[in-house]
Formats: sequence, C-alpha cells, structure tokens
Amino acid sequence: MAAAYRDADWFRSDRGNVLDTLLGGGDAAAGLMLPLTEGARHADLRGAFMKAFSPRALSGVGDSVRAASRELLTDLPAKGECGFAQDVAGRLPLRAICDLLDVPQADRQHLLDMTSSALGSESEQGLQLDSWVSESEILLCFSDLVAQRRRDLQDDIVSLLRQVPVEDVPLTDEEVVLNCYSLIVGGDETTRLALVGGVAAFLGNPAQWAAYRSGGVPTGPAVEDVLHTDLACGPHGQGRVSSCTARRSRPVAS
Repeated sequence: MAAAYRDADWFRSDRGNVLDTLLGGGDAAAGLMLPLTEGARHADLRGAFMKAFSPRALSGVGDSVRAASRELLTDLPAKGECGFAQDVAGRLPLRAICDLLDVPQADRQHLLDMTSSALGSESEQGLQLDSWVSESEILLCFSDLVAQRRRDLQDDIVSLLRQVPVEDVPLTDEEVVLNCYSLIVGGDETTRLALVGGVAAFLGNPAQWAAYRSGGVPTGPAVEDVLHTDLACGPHGQGRVSSCTARRSRPVAS
C-alpha cells in the first residue's frame, strides 16, 4: 500500500480520490483542488497552503478558537442539555477555518449550515439532493469572496491563493474557489470527527479521563493520540486510479 501511494506514475489522484466520484467517472475538480493533484502542481499548491498555516498566521486563529470555546462553555449551561457533536464539535472547527479565510461574520452561520448539509443530512429523504444544493451554495459563497479579494486583497488564504503562482501560472478564480471549498469541508469534517472521537474515547475510558483532568497526562500527547486514532481512516471511501493491472504475483511492501 505504501509503495502504491508513493508511485504517482501508476497510481494517481488527479481524476479524483473519493470512491463515489471515481465510480461515477471522475471528479469535476480533478487536477484543480489540492487533494486531486500530483507532482509539481501538488507541491506548489501545498507550499501555498503551508505559508497560510505558518505559526504567525495561526497565532491569531488559536486566540479566536480559545475565545469561541469559552463562549460556548459559558452559554451551554443555560440550554440545560447539549449534544457535543452538534453544539461544540460542529462549531469550533468552522470558526477557525473562517478566520483563516476571513469569511465575513454575516456569512458564517450560513456556511456552517451548508457545510453540515453537504456532509450529510439528518434525514435520509432527499439526502443526495440536499448535499448537492449545499455544495453549490458553498461554492457560490466563495465565488463572491474571491471576487471581493480581486478588488481588495487581505491577509488571508483567499488573497494568498490569488497571488501565489502554481507551476509559474497564477491560479484562476475557479481554482481558488475549489481549494477554499476543499479546505472548509475537509477541515471542518476531520476536526469535528477528531473532537467527537476524543470525547467518546474519554467516556469509554474513565481512568484516562481522570488522569487527564488531574494533569497526569499532558495535553500535547493526548491530542496526538486522538489525531492518530480517529483520523487514521476518513469517513468516505478513498481510492486512487491505477493505469496498470494489479497482479498478486509478488508482494508489495506495506
């Protein structure tokens, strides 16, 4: 598996890497969105994102997330009850991503609602249609944001993507929109699942929770353990397109 992952000549992601789109003939964002690129293009795009996630850029986001956490914990007792997955884990990741993208405050609740719908409806009826509509709404929201940054650059990821060349060519508005979409949907989903998985792990292991609360377990290692455990496999089937026929005539190093 590791050998196949590293071999971009035979096993590729630039036609899509989610099984439902691969089985449907490919992804419309193939070759345009960071997870759906290969080689030099992938390296250039990844480099642009890494600049946006520098310690300086993230310091303000960390302050914002801490403030949002305090606000949520202050407001929750008044509700009498809450669902952690929806009321806490469903809100904190989007707060951080919206800060990085500098999404206007007036648009954030709408983005939260659309992101939740795009990842899965609470009812099975109309699930696919609701998801398609929500995905389109998110793309439209970012189209407006990219148009604003074209007129007035800011210190955010959207402005950075508009200025950083990929393979010596500036990104088109479509490419910027798609990569913003990838960041907000992927970042929201993975972080939310990690938060929920961490709470579930503590509920299932009261002794570990007691050790953490008492200070016997540092926060850093606890977070690393949650990330390694709960994000080892995403919620969607993943795949890579192969341009060769796989045979079991010899073992592949894993």
